[in-house]
Amino acid sequence: MPEKESVRQLVKSLQTVYTALISGILLFAMTVFYLVENGEEITLGTQDPLILISVFFAVSLPIQSAVLFQKAIRNRDLNESISTTLNRYQNQYIIRLVIAEMPVLFSLVCYLLNNNVLCLATFLVCFLYFATLYPSAKRFAKETGVEAGI
Repeated sequence: MPEKESVRQLVKSLQTVYTALISGILLFAMTVFYLVENGEEITLGTQDPLILISVFFAVSLPIQSAVLFQKAIRNRDLNESISTTLNRYQNQYIIRLVIAEMPVLFSLVCYLLNNNVLCLATFLVCFLYFATLYPSAKRFAKETGVEAGI
């Protein structure tokens, strides 16, 4: 079953990319928390435009990444080879992860700049969403409709 092995390799490579992205987020978060801990008091306010932008990104970018991903994956030709499907899926999934990572990092930067609890809450929500995007063979089969002996 070469298709099954190809899917395994794809999932393994996507898991490596995912782990690298989430590790970067966690390292940056630890740095931000260390810097903020030694800085000013934590505040709660909505006057700063960065907070509104952070919330806007937190709502719009995960939705946008999911919609773009689904649109790209669903527009495949039924006669398309499994290798073409795998390549398309890998490219689109990495783009999806990067777009979903943007509000996480932006909310951390906002928290670093103004020590606002709303930015921290936005970070947590976006991070939890990002954590749900862990790639797996079952997810590949569900999102592409290609079983490939999984």
